[in-house]
Amino acid sequence: MTRGAIAIAAFAALPLPAAAQTIIAAQQPSVSIGRVEGDENYLLSRVSHVKKLSDGRILVTMGPDIRFYDASGRHLANAGGRGRGPGEFQYIQDIVVLPGDTLLILHFRDKVWLAPDGQYVRQEAMDLTPLAVDGWMSEGATLLANGQLLASQYDRSEANTTSKELHRPKMRYSLFNPDTKRVTPLITAGGLRQIVAAGSGGGVQLFSPHAQHAVGSGRVYVGDNDTTYISAFSLDGRHLRDMRVASTAVPVTSSDLQSVREATLERIGNDDQRRSAFERSWAEVPKPVRYPYWGSAIVDLAGNLWVSSYGSPSAPRVWTVFDTEGRRISQVQLPPKLRVTEIGADYVLGVEQDDLDVEYVRLYPLTRRSR
Repeated sequence: MTRGAIAIAAFAALPLPAAAQTIIAAQQPSVSIGRVEGDENYLLSRVSHVKKLSDGRILVTMGPDIRFYDASGRHLANAGGRGRGPGEFQYIQDIVVLPGDTLLILHFRDKVWLAPDGQYVRQEAMDLTPLAVDGWMSEGATLLANGQLLASQYDRSEANTTSKELHRPKMRYSLFNPDTKRVTPLITAGGLRQIVAAGSGGGVQLFSPHAQHAVGSGRVYVGDNDTTYISAFSLDGRHLRDMRVASTAVPVTSSDLQSVREATLERIGNDDQRRSAFERSWAEVPKPVRYPYWGSAIVDLAGNLWVSSYGSPSAPRVWTVFDTEGRRISQVQLPPKLRVTEIGADYVLGVEQDDLDVEYVRLYPLTRRSR
């Protein structure tokens, strides 16, 4: 059995319900945005969010900048930008498309509303101090459509500590209501498996597991891909169910490790300082014997949860689709290099890099059929 087949088999062990679907992703994108010679509006770097608006426009954010493209990928306009004035940002942490294509943006301690064309409407400051009590500190949040936050919090006692042993910093996911100041813990899990040594030693273990989350319009999903489950919660923090999303993990082979090492050294090139730091970390940090049970998760616009397989970078990426009751309804193979940002009824949006690490925003058509 091939490595790709092993990854598929791990998900195939989960039963399909009677309401199963066949979902097929096109092999080629119908829209591709990026790198038009002489036009900076098509140069993409560190894209953070990609959304499709109700009128077909595609919204792309990079740092503090917002760009709008039409349904064919032609550039239309820009908004946002770095600054401290109305409608300007240092960095766009998260963005939600509200009914009517109003944009709700998380900007540090502010919620900012923009019109569908990106023009400033209003903003509202939040008091986030409740997220930094009882020994916890917040290191990022995801904006929910109802204005609340899904916050990732780390144990403050572990900050800036050194350890010669592999460990995972303790973290938890919490819902935060800025109006009532209420913090509702959901799960406690782990961050990246790592060694933190004095000076520049140590590093993160290759293929480290990590706590993951996915947000839908009416619920949030949180889990740790070092386990086979994801937990579903309502927006008021009520536990709905634990969903089994994987069954077995794929082993890491010596060939996998060697491929990653060679690819990393090729990217570093002739930078002796970076090569030396990489080699030191490679020698100090133990190698994993298996991959995490699953990769990442995202909720499509219909409310279904998509969970990706985890395996060799060269293996196919298989996504298993679950309905809101936790039943597995389909499996979909998507391009292995696609970082998925949004899934609609008939499309997948995401970011891909070419062999030179140049970024492109791409839309792949989806076909759905009931079985």
